[in-house]
Amino acid sequence: MEIKAIEVQTEYNKLMYKIAPVFFSELGFTNAKKYIQGLLGSMERKNGWQLSEYVGEETPYKLQQFIYKGRYDADKLRRWKKNSKK
Repeated sequence: MEIKAIEVQTEYNKLMYKIAPVFFSELGFTNAKKYIQGLLGSMERKNGWQLSEYVGEETPYKLQQFIYKGRYDADKLRRWKKNSKK
């Protein structure tokens, strides 16, 4: 079964739309999208530099700061995950 890139992008967009309310700022949401996009990317190594380059950042600092200091409502995200399994 072949999965088309447009289908993957569509599902990614649906997921991000659903979890958007857990983030406290637009910047946090933007960095979360980039981080998840990087993790789903095709590169072999997924460290800060490779993830950042893959998503078009010049340095890894924005994504690293998101991982370290990113603000989101973890309880809301867990509730969404629990409810989405039903």
